[in-house]
Amino acid sequence: MAGFFSKLMGKADSGNTPESAQAAHDNIDPFDRDYGAGEDRDSVIYQVSGMLLSYPTEETLDLLPEFTRLAQATENPDFVQAVQTVADWLTARELEEVQSDYVQEYDLSRRHALHLSYWTDGDTRRRGETLLRFKKMYRDSGMLTRLNGELPDYLPLVLEFAALVDRRQGRAALQAYRPSFAIPSPVSLPRLRNRCSRWRVMARPLRPLV
Repeated sequence: MAGFFSKLMGKADSGNTPESAQAAHDNIDPFDRDYGAGEDRDSVIYQVSGMLLSYPTEETLDLLPEFTRLAQATENPDFVQAVQTVADWLTARELEEVQSDYVQEYDLSRRHALHLSYWTDGDTRRRGETLLRFKKMYRDSGMLTRLNGELPDYLPLVLEFAALVDRRQGRAALQAYRPSFAIPSPVSLPRLRNRCSRWRVMARPLRPLV
């Protein structure tokens, strides 16, 4: 009987050409595409990366040992190295100096903007529509998401959503803006000097997951 239904479905689909299938795929809202839920350890990488990419606070420093332990548990060498590199940067100087660098690098400069649609849409009308789509994703999840003054495409926020609320939907949103993870291009870890670009460091282990 199973073979019968397989043949029946095969006949029903026989009119679909690769071109028509691709056209149908392209017409799907990128946020509605299903890339699967991934693995449980992906949630760990999303959550820790999101927190390490956020504005550094005393709480961030207090959680560094836990972040290191969680990174090691993922058995992902790139992620372990990224977490250690950022942890070293966070603890090398006084917190106030690190916070000042963060503001200069991520808030006052666009070289490492942490807003996903900035790299694809820029400051255009299209970006406004994109931000509404992110808001809809949060609203449809049924979970209360606090933006805390950030735009809804703020990468740490999207990563937290993927880790704690809906990994499947979060992966779709991240995949929709995958090109943002290649801009700016990564640098090798030894080249990082006084000012650590956490975007570049953390983007490396994130790329395979989006």
